Amino acid sequence: MAGVAVFSVPTPEFGPAILATPLWALILLHYWMAATRGAWITWVALGVEAGLLLLTSYAGLILLGLIAVYTAATAFGRAQVETVGPWIAGVAMTAVLFPYLIWLDLSTDIRFLDLATIAGNLRTWAGWSWRCC
Repeated sequence: MAGVAVFSVPTPEFGPAILATPLWALILLHYWMAATRGAWITWVALGVEAGLLLLTSYAGLILLGLIAVYTAATAFGRAQVETVGPWIAGVAMTAVLFPYLIWLDLSTDIRFLDLATIAGNLRTWAGWSWRCC
């Protein structure tokens, strides 16, 4: 029975959340390494990992947004933007995401709402919110 117990232990389901966890850690590590040392290869690794994270889960936008806010909020981060490193990371991320972006463009019919539709939706929502309370 001891041998059967090993195979009956529940394990976590492998999915985007499990795959995104090491990518978050690698992105944080490589951002720190790239910002402190400034090696261009670390910026490339950061860009590739960011692209893979966005392919894995859109929740990666939270991490990338926080990194962008930190970079813009600190003097050290703003000094990094003046170098070529972050721009290399952006190009690498776009290169990883490019086939996915092309697929999204060809497979979906995305249309932006015009101003009249948005105004009508806001009027409907405002009328509903005043009636409910």
